[in-house]
Amino acid sequence: MLELAKGAISLRQVGRNPHHRKLQILYERYAPGADTSKPMLQHDGEEGGIVPREQIEIMVGDRAGSA
Repeated sequence: MLELAKGAISLRQVGRNPHHRKLQILYERYAPGADTSKPMLQHDGEEGGIVPREQIEIMVGDRAGSA
């Protein structure tokens, strides 16, 4: 997996070439209390994921949800 970021948030790209694809799969790990940033991360496309342990809060626009 290609490492895109590391530290409080670790992002690894699953698959080699995400260009021209509508769905990007990332293996993400967040330290307790970590967030992506202010302003919020924005991009075109879709993401999917599974939360195997604990809980995560996700913001889409001004709506919050938990998984």
